[in-house]
Formats: sequence, structure tokens, C-alpha cells
Amino acid sequence: MSLEMRVSRSYAVSFVVVGIALNVIAGSLATLTGIPGLYLDLSGTLLTALILGPWWAATTGLLTNIVNGIIWGPVGIPFGIVNMAFGLVTGYFAQKGWTRSWIKTAILFVIACFVVSGTASIIVTFLFGGATGAPQDIVVFALLSSTGWDILTSVFIADIATKPLDMFFEFLIAFSVLQALPGEFKQRTPFYKK
Repeated sequence: MSLEMRVSRSYAVSFVVVGIALNVIAGSLATLTGIPGLYLDLSGTLLTALILGPWWAATTGLLTNIVNGIIWGPVGIPFGIVNMAFGLVTGYFAQKGWTRSWIKTAILFVIACFVVSGTASIIVTFLFGGATGAPQDIVVFALLSSTGWDILTSVFIADIATKPLDMFFEFLIAFSVLQALPGEFKQRTPFYKK
């Protein structure tokens, strides 16, 4: 029986709402800092992935971007695919026990950076022509003009260069919140120590 089957639908839906709220609040705070490449809109998705698994995390990710699209404008809505991919990957690896050791969690961290940067780069390149108005667009244009790389490669390199900073805080927030939750929440995590 999978982790997702062991929780009630009302519990799961309630936790998805918590995950969305965490994504929206942390993402809004990141926007206020103005630090290029810092988004913080995945921590609630990661927390949901750790507690409920990949499909509920993917739902959290998609709904986060829809809510953010309503609040901040529709440009962010297509990036729901990025948030969904992140939720699916982290939820799957968490269910398989990858968050039980620091080494495997570090490997998951690297995988997550590449998944997020890869999916985001495809969206930025093919939907927005390589620029969304984000500060890292300057890096994309610099790479295009100085290296001769194509747009997709330039967007990917510009994104992956800043992704570890963002992802570090995403993981830190999610794991910190998880550690602060009562035992009954931790029992439903793939890395609960019996």
C-alpha cells in the first residue's frame, strides 16, 4: 500500500492547502528580497511530497502556480509544470527512502535542481522566447552574445547557476517545517524512524 493511500482525502486536501499557502507566502517574501534566482515557491510542494507523496505534491505545485497567477499575473501559470515535475520527482524519491540519509538527500537535491532548471528552461525558451523579465535574463543575453550558444542552452545555464541557492532554501524551509510538526505528521513521512 502506498503512502498516498494511507491518509484520508480530507487530511490530504487540507495539507495541500497548507503547502500552497507556504509556497505563496515564501514566494512572495522571495520576490520582496529582489535576489535574482531566488523564488522559494517550491518549499510547500516539497513538504507535501515528503508527507503525502508525489501526486499530492504535484497537485500542490500546479495549484500554487494558478493561485500565484491570480495574485501576480498569468506569466507564472505555465511554470506550474515545473512545480508539478518537482513534486513528482521529490515525492517519488522520498517514498523510495531517499530522504533517510544526508547523502541520498544531497543527490536528490542535485536531481531536483536539474529537473527544475530543465523544465523551466523549456518553458522560458519555447513559450517566452528566452526571456520573462526576470533579472537572470541579463545573463541569458550575455551568454547568447558571448558564447554563441543557442537560447535553450543559455537559459538553462543561467538558471542552473542560481538554482542551488534557491533549492537550498526550499529544502531548508521544508525540512525545518517538517521537524517542527507533531509526531503524527512525521509518522506519515517516508523517512519516519520507528
